[in-house]
Amino acid sequence: MQPYACLYFPAGLPAPRLASLAEACLGFSSQIALRDGEAVLLETGRSRWLYSQASLGLRLERLAPAVYDGDFDAAARAAQALIALDPKNADAYMALGILDWHRGRVDECLANLRQALALDPSRDYLKAIIQRTEAR
Repeated sequence: MQPYACLYFPAGLPAPRLASLAEACLGFSSQIALRDGEAVLLETGRSRWLYSQASLGLRLERLAPAVYDGDFDAAARAAQALIALDPKNADAYMALGILDWHRGRVDECLANLRQALALDPSRDYLKAIIQRTEAR
């Protein structure tokens, strides 16, 4: 039996909000079932990342909408909340680093990208991003 995770959004969500959450969920898993006023996200063992309910909920409720709205300060606060929730979350450090770059905070950007790489050294693409950012 493969491991799985499930995140359920209770009935009563407005249709535009549900659609926004479902779209954000697709970034984590292609397996999502939608029903009137509710959504269920399923990830199988083939998924690269499985998140705690609190972490995934914070990503979908605060981080993704703020990024989509271009509110990088709010998105950075959400990424910092993710780090407080899970200090070994390389994705949160990477997101915060990218948000720092968008906010013109190059030193903080580099520090957060380096932390993400330290937590997950398999992310070779981060080395290239760090080198390009240092060269600017």
